Amino acid sequence: MLLIKTLGYSGLLPFIYLTYALMTGNDGQPEESFLLFSIYSCLILGFMSGVIWPILYQHTNQNRLALWAVSFPVFSFLSFIWLSDYILLIQTGLFILLRIVEVAERIDEAYPMGYASLRWQLTSIVSVCHLCVFFV
Repeated sequence: MLLIKTLGYSGLLPFIYLTYALMTGNDGQPEESFLLFSIYSCLILGFMSGVIWPILYQHTNQNRLALWAVSFPVFSFLSFIWLSDYILLIQTGLFILLRIVEVAERIDEAYPMGYASLRWQLTSIVSVCHLCVFFV
């Protein structure tokens, strides 16, 4: 579990760095940093929803769970294209909704001990970064 935690927290580094750079103005190209932040956010949300795939084969309602797992990255991508002014708010909502679905569908119970807690921590930090960048 130590490696998983280390990798999970390492995945926060781009969020934290870009949030800091955009909030402090220490970035010479804020448009590019915002774009990188948004793209990375879409990528990570896709990864986090993809973690559901191995679990859905053991789930009582596989079809619903598969639909959830695919919906998050699709909505993320479509909002990036069509609602780019609100992408960070939408992404924040999607990250939080993903966690709510994991709890409501009892996916957390299939995760190894401590992983659900790690997911809450990562989701919380990512959501705060999104809101900080949005309100800059």
